Amino acid sequence: MVHIDMNKCKDCGIKIGKKSERCYSCSKKGSRNPQWVGSLVGYNALHAWVRRNKQKVNVCENCNKKKSYDLSNISGKYLRDLSDWKWVCRTCHMEGDGRLEKMWKGRRKKKDCI
Repeated sequence: MVHIDMNKCKDCGIKIGKKSERCYSCSKKGSRNPQWVGSLVGYNALHAWVRRNKQKVNVCENCNKKKSYDLSNISGKYLRDLSDWKWVCRTCHMEGDGRLEKMWKGRRKKKDCI
């Protein structure tokens, strides 16, 4: 029986070859990925990153009701910081962004025109 020396991946602990520090999957995660742009990330890519990395909750973080959830940025700066994001229901998200108020103002204007 031939014994081959194996190392363990620094991140996930699976067995890998002797010459490597990380498995292929872990060697391409986060800032080690050649396409990583850090804080220059776009809107959609940042939302996707937060969805993958921030644990989803069972209730809205504002009203504590069970509904469908959106990711809401707290500061409005769209940082790659998970503490700057929260899972909220659609109503709380629209109220926080001011979209709900704008929608009602638009409806009132349409009624006045008729």
